[in-house]
Amino acid sequence: MTGTFVAYIDESGCEGGDHGKGASEWFGLTAVVTTQAHVPTLSERITAFRAEYRRSPDWSFKFTSLDPKRKIRICQALAEMPVLITSILVHKPSLTNEKLRTDHKRLYFYYGKFLVERISWICRDSKSATSEDKRCQLVFSKRSKFPYEELAKYIERLPEADRSSRAAWEHIDPALLSAVPHHESDGCLFADAAASALTLAVESTEFGITDNRPQIELLSRYYAPAKVYRGNSLKLFPSEADSFPMTDPRLAWMRFYFGF
Repeated sequence: MTGTFVAYIDESGCEGGDHGKGASEWFGLTAVVTTQAHVPTLSERITAFRAEYRRSPDWSFKFTSLDPKRKIRICQALAEMPVLITSILVHKPSLTNEKLRTDHKRLYFYYGKFLVERISWICRDSKSATSEDKRCQLVFSKRSKFPYEELAKYIERLPEADRSSRAAWEHIDPALLSAVPHHESDGCLFADAAASALTLAVESTEFGITDNRPQIELLSRYYAPAKVYRGNSLKLFPSEADSFPMTDPRLAWMRFYFGF
């Protein structure tokens, strides 16, 4: 693998199932983007996070298993890192396209292209790259039986198949797409934290409770050219979901911070 940049990608919530029947209302896909030169810094911070809680050097954790104060703390740690974050958030009840509603792989691929587009913008706008190789390595937190080779082929076809795309394709090379087990990548640990913090802020518990405190800790790391967050830091999908921050009390923070 090579390239100047690396994007660690993870999801939260579930893309399948009907909300109200055990499945989540929202599904998020988040990328934490940095340069290859900064990858050791991420690992050093994960090591320090483990030490803070007197855990072994090989302690692997999921954001959802952390207690509330540690969820906030890992997001504070990520906010200290030289990274930029971008997310796609799918409101499943708003999906009207039957193919996307029923074909979960198609749905993942379709909104995944919007995430790749935003990753390319982060690379394009970066002023820290010094190498002539401007490509970005796409590192997914591995899901069992997910067809990553098909995803790479899908992304490879996009420049010709989707002429409406505004991606900076010179930064995207499907050959640099890989999937690694969550516990084998410190970058994926951070991607899990960023993705899960977002859905924690929008997905209600059985008691109607959301918690946006970890998400707010990350705001300084969200990609926002010219301080425009909406559509850059966070894209809601489908377009019908754009109205939800205006009417849903749970999403008042999104309206306030992200400009929805």
